[in-house]
Amino acid sequence: VPCSGLGVVKDNPDIKLNRTEENIEELNDIQSNILNVCSNYVKVGGRLIYSTCSILPQENQEQITNFLSKNKNFVLEEIDSKLDGIKGVGITFLPHISLGAGFYVCALRRIK
Repeated sequence: VPCSGLGVVKDNPDIKLNRTEENIEELNDIQSNILNVCSNYVKVGGRLIYSTCSILPQENQEQITNFLSKNKNFVLEEIDSKLDGIKGVGITFLPHISLGAGFYVCALRRIK
């Protein structure tokens, strides 16, 4: 989904200058809408992958937690990754831990 890009700020320093709190709130609405629309096209047993190049909880874990609270037909699915990341609601990869860009990924399985 479109995001703030704060996980790749090292490669795009202008992000720090151009992002505002209002931008993040607008992006949150867009992210939520995309997640909800795409979820309608997932078959039972299918997976929906949500990913951003952001490390902000409101663009990642909070989006997924909010989605799952309203969509009982999806469950969080564990992701097995060879990269070191912070596991919880999905996995957050931080540049100093994963030795790359910061990003987030989450897998959701449709159960009904």
